[in-house]
Amino acid sequence: MEKSSSSVIESDARNFQAPYMASISLSVLGGLFYAVAPAFSDKSTALASVALGRILGGFGRANSALGFAYVARGCPANERTSVTTLLGGVQMIGMAIAPLFSACFTGVNFSLFGIHFDNLNSVGVFIVIINVASQVVVYIFLPDLPTVEDKSSNDNESERVSESNRWLQMFRSIARDPHVGIPFLTIFTFNFNWQFIETALAPVSFDVFGWGPVEVAYVLGVMSFIVFLGMASVHNLSQKGVPDFQLLLWGLAANTFAYMLLFFLWRRK
Repeated sequence: MEKSSSSVIESDARNFQAPYMASISLSVLGGLFYAVAPAFSDKSTALASVALGRILGGFGRANSALGFAYVARGCPANERTSVTTLLGGVQMIGMAIAPLFSACFTGVNFSLFGIHFDNLNSVGVFIVIINVASQVVVYIFLPDLPTVEDKSSNDNESERVSESNRWLQMFRSIARDPHVGIPFLTIFTFNFNWQFIETALAPVSFDVFGWGPVEVAYVLGVMSFIVFLGMASVHNLSQKGVPDFQLLLWGLAANTFAYMLLFFLWRRK
């Protein structure tokens, strides 16, 4: 984890391709663990394999942060909000399309190399294929941004010193600079709530409606599509010159209203 995170941080000073490849490799490994989980006869081991696959897949999502960092370095300042919104929208499209593939896997039933694949663990194989394909695309087509050159030996010396304290500088910026800290907390809150709702949705929907994985996947897909529509609206407003600060306020107000509705309406009778 530390090695992967460090490579993501160092992409700011070096190239982007290497950390991209490393993060996608973690996603590939996570998909493999998810796919082979039924091969273990012990339920605890199988569950641990699924959990490890999810953890590695989460580490692999570092490529999402790399995409935003790539845009921040490669785009002019007046285009970053718009392009970053489109980048986030593409991510939401992927999350919205995924339930369609879950529906396609409902009839999967075969064995390969002694491992039985069904509608649940075959998703891991698909994740592996998609990530390997994305690795090939990144390796061949992603243009690397030029490395920022230091202007003097003193600058080189200060850079060497700062690299050893890069983590400390990152947390210090989050704590002291509101231009960094507020977006950080906003993104953290959104992802925390999203994952919390996603985790609770499956058992709650099964308890109330008797829904299985496919129905839950459809609901998550609709949620992702709604988020994509919101990002498309942000893109259009940014193109029209609405300030980023105002967009952030509107987004936080919408989140607050939505979570209040969730609190008052999502109750077990």
